Amino acid sequence: MIRTKGEVGTGNIIEAVRHVHSVVGGIRALRNMDDDEVFAFAKRIAAPYDLFMQTKQLGRLPVVHFAADPARRDRAIVQAVTHYSDPEM
Repeated sequence: MIRTKGEVGTGNIIEAVRHVHSVVGGIRALRNMDDDEVFAFAKRIAAPYDLFMQTKQLGRLPVVHFAADPARRDRAIVQAVTHYSDPEM
């Protein structure tokens, strides 16, 4: 799970938007790489190759990505994702 946030408590989401744009741009670049380039890039930054390939194939991150404030909402999202199969939570 990845959480993107802006300046806490200010309502200013500019940094969160910049981060999301950066992530999307990285995924776009990854999708344009051939498999050898993906392997070399993953090796260079010491990241799991299979995770990069999964991201490339999906065209998105293979994890939940959310932007939320305040902390109470964050906890609720984490609980919902953790216990998605238990509607009583």
